[in-house]
Amino acid sequence: RNLPSAQVKKIEVIQNRHLYMRYLLLKQRFWEKYEQETKFENQLFHGCSDIDPNALWDSEEGFDMRCATKGPWGTGLYFYSNSLEAHRHSYSLPTGDKQIFLADVLSGSTITLSPDSSLRKPPIKPKNLQKSHQEHYDSVTGVVSGVKNLILYKNEQVYPRFLITYELASS
Repeated sequence: RNLPSAQVKKIEVIQNRHLYMRYLLLKQRFWEKYEQETKFENQLFHGCSDIDPNALWDSEEGFDMRCATKGPWGTGLYFYSNSLEAHRHSYSLPTGDKQIFLADVLSGSTITLSPDSSLRKPPIKPKNLQKSHQEHYDSVTGVVSGVKNLILYKNEQVYPRFLITYELASS
């Protein structure tokens, strides 16, 4: 839809028990913490131009903040509802095909911020939004050039559900 010139060649379902169990554990904690007061799970696109996607999903770490690059909201894992934006960060195979992920993402409690490249984690919530102790937001959202970004700062907030391989049609 967002990439009309793309022809999908393959969609692989990711199966990594370790990553999935870690994701489910955090999902359960979010479920208990937020008690249905907010939609905290989404499916979003992610492109990782510098790292072979197979190395990412076929590991114990999965998405890894230690390999994250600095963007408009600091060093974090960037996700998009728009596949075109993920394509801009896609991995290029030797054949010229591109790869992006469609991932399950636990956004949790999110705050919309203007770009701040110094961020390394979401800010602390105001006292009136904290349940019992000093509490940070779980993620940050923001818009650049009309594209909504969701930024995570913890590896376990994402599970790489599908790896999409595609080519762009010649014009």
